[in-house]
Amino acid sequence: MSQAITVEAQNSPKWFSRSKTRAPKFSIDLVVRKRLLLALDDALDKPISCIVAPAGFGKSTLLSQWRESLLARDIPCAWINLDENDSEIRQFFAYLIFAFEDAGVSLGYLKKAAESGFVEMSSSSIIISLLTAIGEIDEHMVLILDDYHRASGDGINDFVHTLSDQFGDKIHIALGSRNPVDIGLPALLAAGQAIEIPSTNLRFSNREVTEAMGSDLDQEALAVLQEQLEGWPVAVQMTKLLGRTKGLGTTRQSRLVGSHGHLADYLVTNVLEALPSDLKDFVLATSILESFNAELANAVCDLTSSQSLIHQLESLQALVVPLDDDLEWFRYHHLFSECLSDVLKQQDPDKFVELHLRAARWCGENQLIAEAVNYANSIKDYDLSKQIINDHSEWMRRKNFGGVGYLNGLLANIPETEILNDPRILYLKCFVVMMSGNPKKALQYHDFAESIIEREGTSPETLRDRLHIGSTILIRAGIGTARGGGWLNDRLEIAKELARSNPADRYVCGSIRILMAGLNVSYGEFDSARTQALAAEVDRQQLEAKAMGIYIEITLAVIELWSNDLDKARQYLRKATGAAVESGGDNSNLNMIGEICLKAIDYWQSDIESGPVVQLEQTLASTLNAEGWYNIYNIGFDAVIHDAICRRDFDKADELVKKLEEAVNRLNIARLGELTQLLRLDCAVAKNEIAEATMIFEKVQNWLNVDERKLDDLGWFVRSFAGYSIARYLGAVGDYEEALAYVENGLDEADRLDIVLLRVRGNILKASLLEEENKKDEALTILEYAIEDAAKINCPKTFACDVSETLLAKAVLSIMDNTQTHTVKDFAARLAVAGTQKLLSSREKEVLQGISHGRSNKEIARDLDLTDNTIKFHLRNIYQKLGVKKRVPAVEKARELGVLK
Repeated sequence: MSQAITVEAQNSPKWFSRSKTRAPKFSIDLVVRKRLLLALDDALDKPISCIVAPAGFGKSTLLSQWRESLLARDIPCAWINLDENDSEIRQFFAYLIFAFEDAGVSLGYLKKAAESGFVEMSSSSIIISLLTAIGEIDEHMVLILDDYHRASGDGINDFVHTLSDQFGDKIHIALGSRNPVDIGLPALLAAGQAIEIPSTNLRFSNREVTEAMGSDLDQEALAVLQEQLEGWPVAVQMTKLLGRTKGLGTTRQSRLVGSHGHLADYLVTNVLEALPSDLKDFVLATSILESFNAELANAVCDLTSSQSLIHQLESLQALVVPLDDDLEWFRYHHLFSECLSDVLKQQDPDKFVELHLRAARWCGENQLIAEAVNYANSIKDYDLSKQIINDHSEWMRRKNFGGVGYLNGLLANIPETEILNDPRILYLKCFVVMMSGNPKKALQYHDFAESIIEREGTSPETLRDRLHIGSTILIRAGIGTARGGGWLNDRLEIAKELARSNPADRYVCGSIRILMAGLNVSYGEFDSARTQALAAEVDRQQLEAKAMGIYIEITLAVIELWSNDLDKARQYLRKATGAAVESGGDNSNLNMIGEICLKAIDYWQSDIESGPVVQLEQTLASTLNAEGWYNIYNIGFDAVIHDAICRRDFDKADELVKKLEEAVNRLNIARLGELTQLLRLDCAVAKNEIAEATMIFEKVQNWLNVDERKLDDLGWFVRSFAGYSIARYLGAVGDYEEALAYVENGLDEADRLDIVLLRVRGNILKASLLEEENKKDEALTILEYAIEDAAKINCPKTFACDVSETLLAKAVLSIMDNTQTHTVKDFAARLAVAGTQKLLSSREKEVLQGISHGRSNKEIARDLDLTDNTIKFHLRNIYQKLGVKKRVPAVEKARELGVLK
C-alpha cells in the first residue's frame, strides 16, 4: 500500500494514504481509447461496469482517461487504488469515504470516523452509516475501484453488490480487475444491469498501435508488431521505449520472442539494457517497492542520489506512475515491477532479501507499519514482522492508530503458527478479536499467551499487555472476579508502580480502574465504583485517551442509575454520547452503548400507555455485533423485554431473547447467560406456556442452588431478578406462599442496596400476588408504598404490568385522597390516567360527561337512550370507584385523574 503523505494531508494520521484515492498520472501522451470510452459512457445508467484483463492491458489507463472525461462533464468521480491490505473490510470502508470526499461528495461525520480507523464501530454499524449517508447523495456519480482483484473478498464483494443493488440509480461502480469478480456479474449482465470489457476489447487496433508508435511506422513493421504483440498495450509501450519503430522484420521478430519465453520478461530485460548502469541498478533495487520516494529509495539502495535518479526515470514514461501532485512518491507499472522483481530475485536472491529488509526497517522507523510488515512478510521473515508490530503495538493501541481493522490487517498475513509462539502478538490478537466482538476467541489467544509467559517468564512489555489486555479479557469472561476487586487490586498496584517511571502507563492504570468500577457495580459496591471511575478520569486527563473518557462517563452513569439519581445519570450519558458522536458518529459502539442507557431510562420514566421502544430495540441489535458489556446489556434487555411482555407482543419478546441468547454464545459474558434464562422464564409465564416455563424453572433452580460464593458471583441484579422471575412462575402455578417468599428474596437485594427501580418492581409483583390470594387490603397497602417509592425516581412504566388495573386505580385514588406530598400526588396523577381510564367503563364515562355538563339524570337517560334507574346504577358505581358520594366531587375527581378534560 502506498503511503504518500501529500501536503494537504500532512496533519492526517499516517495509517492511510491519500494517493490511494487518486487516479494514476501519466507524463506522456496516451492513446485515446475512443471506442472503449464510449462503451463506458453507455454504461453510466447501469449499476456496474467491469474491465477484466491480465496485467498490461491498460485497465488503469482506460479508467483514468474515462475519469478525466467524466470530470470535464462535471460528473463526480471517486477513485480507489486497491491493494491486499484493503481486504480488511473496515480499511476498505475508510478509503471509500476518503474517495468520496476527494470527489467532492461529503459523507458528513463519517470522514472523521474513517480517519480514526472507525474506533469503536463494528462493521455492521459502518455499513448502516454508509448506506444511510450515500442514500442522501443527490447527484449521480461514479465510483472506480482499480486493481479490484487485490482486495476482493466476501465482505467487499457483498458490499459492492449491496451498493449497486440499492443505489445503482445514483452510483455507477466501475471495476478494474485481473480476475473475474464475484459480485453476481452474470445475473447483472443477463438483466442488462452491467457491462463487461474483456481483454480482447482492450487490445490495440492497428490505428491505436500506429498512434502509440508514431506516424512513421510502416505497414510491414505494423504487421510484425501486431503479429508479435497481439495488441498488448504494455508491450507496445515497452517496444516504443526500446526505440524499435523502424525496420522490424523477420529477424527482429525472432529476437522479440526472446529466450525468456515470456514477452514481458524479454522486453523488461531490453529496457534495462538501454539504461545507464547506475539507473539500471536503481530500477532493479526499487522494483521491490510498492511505492517509493527519494528517502525510502536512498535507504533501500544505500544511496544519497535517489532524487536525481528518480528524475532520470522520466525516460521510462508510462512505466513509472506519479502518486501525488508534488511528484514526491512514485510506483512502477505493476507488470513492469513484477517482472523486474523476478529478474532481481533470479540474479541475486540474497540482495532481493536484503532490499526487503531495508525497506521494512525504514518503513517501521517512519511509522509506516503496514508497509513494513508487508515487506517482511513477502520474504517470510515473520520474526521481523512480529518485531515491527511489537515495537509499535502499545503506541498503536493507545493512539487508536488506524482502528481495529488496521491492526487486524497487520496480523492477517502472519501464519497462525507464528502468532501462537509470541506472547505480545498473541495479546494484540486478543485485543483485535475482543474489539471485533468475539471475547470467547480472545480468551483462547489469552490462554496461549499466558502459557508462554508461565514457561518463559514475564518481560516489561508482556507485563503491560497482561495488565491492560489480559485483565480486560478475564473480567469480560468473568474469570476470578471477586468483591472489592480481588486480583485486580494487585494488578493496579503494579500498574501504578510502572506509571511512576513512565507516565504513559497511566493509561494502563485507568483501564484497570474502569474494569474495577464495573466489577464494583456488579457486586453493588457503588461508592467504590464511583471512586475508581473518578480516579480513572484523573489518569485519563493526563493522556490523549478520548475513548477512555467516554467509557468513564458511561460507567459513572450506570453507577448513578442504580444509586437512584437518574438525572445525574442522564447528564453523564449526554456528555458521553456527545463525545462519541463527535469522534465516531451516531453508529459508533460507544454512542450506541450510551444510547442504550439513555433510552432505558427514558423507558422507565415514560407513561404507562407510551408506545413501543423501537429505537432501543434497534440500538441493542446493533451493539450485539460489537464487544459486549454486561452492565449495559442487562439494563437494555430488561427494558425492551419488559415492554414487549407488557404490550403482550410475545413474538417480539421471543425474538429479543433469541438475539440475546445468540450473543451470549458468542460473547461469553458472565452472568448474561443466567439473565437470559430468567428473561426466557418471564416470557413463558406471560404466554401461559407452563410446561416450557417449568423446564426453564428447573434449570434456574440448578444454578441458584449452589454454594454461597458462586451465588454471590452472580451479582445483585441477577439474584434480585431471579427472585421476581421465579415468583411469577410460582404464582402462575398457584403456589402463592412460595412465590411471596421468592419476591422477598429479590426485595432483600433491592432493599440492601436501596435500588428504587428494582424495589418498586418487586413490590408491584408482591401486591399482585397478595391480590391473587385475596389479601386485597394488604395488596393495596403494598402498592401504595410502591407508588410513593416510584415517585422518587419518576418511573411510571414500572406499573405497566404485574398489577391489575383495578388494584392500581384504587391505590392511585387512595394516594390522591390521603397524601399531602406534592411530588407523590403529581406522580400518582400520571398513573391515574392509565389506571382510572380502565377502571371506568365507557358507559360510566358517558354518564360522567353528562354530569360535567350539568345535565340531570333524566336528560342523561334520554341522551343515552337509557332508563333513570340505569343512570342511578351507573352513578353508584362511579361514586364507589372514585371514592366520592356526590355528583360535583365525582366530576372534580374525574378531572383531577384525567378521565375528563
